Amino acid sequence: MNTNNISPPNEGDKLIWPVGKKAAFFTLALSCLFCILDFMDRQVLASLFPYLKSDMGLTDSQLGLLVSIVNISIAIFTVPTGYLIDRWSRKYMMGVMTFFWSLATGACAFAGTYMHLLVCRFFIGTGEAGYVPAAQSLISASFPEKTRATALSIFITCFSIGGPLGIVAGAYIAQHWGWRHAFGIVAIPGIIAAFLCIAMKDFKVATKTNDNEQNTSVCSQHEPWGKVILSVLRTPSCVITFLALAGHNMFASVLVNWSISYFNREAGMDPTMASLLSTVIWIGLAAGHILTGAIIDYLRRTSGCPRALTFVICCTLTCFIMEFIAFTCSKPGSALQATLFATGMCATGCILPIGYTVTADLTPPHHRGTAMGVLTFTQNALGMAIGPFLAGVLSDSYGLATSLTILSFLELFVAFCWFAVRALYNRDLARVEKTEVAF
Repeated sequence: MNTNNISPPNEGDKLIWPVGKKAAFFTLALSCLFCILDFMDRQVLASLFPYLKSDMGLTDSQLGLLVSIVNISIAIFTVPTGYLIDRWSRKYMMGVMTFFWSLATGACAFAGTYMHLLVCRFFIGTGEAGYVPAAQSLISASFPEKTRATALSIFITCFSIGGPLGIVAGAYIAQHWGWRHAFGIVAIPGIIAAFLCIAMKDFKVATKTNDNEQNTSVCSQHEPWGKVILSVLRTPSCVITFLALAGHNMFASVLVNWSISYFNREAGMDPTMASLLSTVIWIGLAAGHILTGAIIDYLRRTSGCPRALTFVICCTLTCFIMEFIAFTCSKPGSALQATLFATGMCATGCILPIGYTVTADLTPPHHRGTAMGVLTFTQNALGMAIGPFLAGVLSDSYGLATSLTILSFLELFVAFCWFAVRALYNRDLARVEKTEVAF
């Protein structure tokens, strides 16, 4: 039964906080901490490519698979864990998953063979599968609708903080103590931080009984898993949004994971210097997430989501132009190339915030964990799982520089997807079931 909207109405200009302002920001802060630790554990591998290639004699395809296997695992488990999030507990799922992936990261330090390392990386993805949908669902419900994109963009920005921290820490530790110590050391904070989830507030969905009395429950507990997924996939704007994020993440994962090897081979830099230079890509992403999240919220408030999507289309096309020029018209490792990389990534900082925001807008609260799980599945299965491995295969055949140039054309596909979402958004929004949440 339709009730009021998830976000209570504003009284004048005053924002109404569903869970309270302090609790909302605590949820955001803890989610951001886990996000930073996640990408530290995930991206430490990129700085270790030169060491693993030398120590284990690995090909570029094998190195790419070490990256992709994490995303394959996430793709396999993210939808089931997303459904479990809606049925059980978002905050406890975040804690369990953080503890599990941190243990798997530490196990990489003891890998004696390539297959052992590959299995450990697979279990890192298994642990990471559940925490992102849980965090996105909690943040979306804790913040007023008019600040939701900004809150989600702050959360997403932490991807770009944890990534370079993992890369720089991994390069430094590997240079001084070896690549095994790099895996072991970055795993420790996550094992400790996992227990902080106990202090977070979770929510339930408020429904109406026949006598019009409010009943607090989790509605999705009474709906079959397949029915919930189908309800998400019947919304065309959601499906196209999933494809847009998959295409963007395919290219972004290629650039952030292979940039160190690119600078090492094409510019002749040592792994530590190449790792430091690659951080400009992450800085560009972080700046883009912060700036564009606020712009998207402003455009949504003043002109509606379609105008915000027009801004996203322009940013996506800007990214393609910058990255293509960087690979074809600038000297590898030069200041100009680094600036072009950073500018292009900054322009696409809006893609993840708008993707998560559109998905939250077009799904009721009791389906959001599953919807975010499906979104995470497509990002990984169709994006980040394919990108690094495909880049490695192309690199073995044509060279790394040519491989990265070819894959930059993915951003044109992403821009086309956003054109389609812009055309369908208002129609799909009108069909969304409106529901209240209670903490």
